[in-house]
Amino acid sequence: MTGFKFRDLIPPGEAGRMAFRRELERRVRDWDKPVYMYTYKGGADLLLQHGTFWKGAPIRDEYSHLIGAESECFSNAWRAASNSDLRYVEGYYSIGDGMFMPHGWCITPDGDIQDVTVTDDAVGMTLARSRMVIPPQEYWSYWGAVFHVDLVEDHVENHGWDLPLLDRPKAELELQGTPRDGRPWEYWDFTVNHDFPILQFPYDPDRRAYP
Repeated sequence: MTGFKFRDLIPPGEAGRMAFRRELERRVRDWDKPVYMYTYKGGADLLLQHGTFWKGAPIRDEYSHLIGAESECFSNAWRAASNSDLRYVEGYYSIGDGMFMPHGWCITPDGDIQDVTVTDDAVGMTLARSRMVIPPQEYWSYWGAVFHVDLVEDHVENHGWDLPLLDRPKAELELQGTPRDGRPWEYWDFTVNHDFPILQFPYDPDRRAYP
């Protein structure tokens, strides 16, 4: 069975869905902020209650002009949703290496995923951190919730807060100030200058501003 991989035994997306749920449940258990301040025990809790799972898919031709810069996923998704019929989604994603990274993307009016940052150009590349070859997009996993672009604008423009809306995992925050793989002149910056107001009131995909 030349070229056989274990993931071939499981339909694309299903392994990712199962792994994602376990990871989100673990993050809920690890949430350590004062409960009385928040409606949700972190972004993972909000996503488990109100989020949607998607498996990756190529971007449609009609949206390809909206693809933005690498490592600018939240602003890319916000910009794309502000200038098209796409909707802004925020959550986490994995390309199959066991890492679940904060991410922003979009969905079409009929609910199809459109990632305007991480495209199929990455397929076949080898990850420096794990030496894993990046699989086709149908094996990538996304779990996120829709937020109105006006709410994102209120968050950034009216309050001066950075994106993402949701929290970053502790393991990722520890990377702050460390060089990026293969690009020592660039540094990860995971500073969040807000106290996750999105987690302090019930989720509403049509909310346009903070209370």
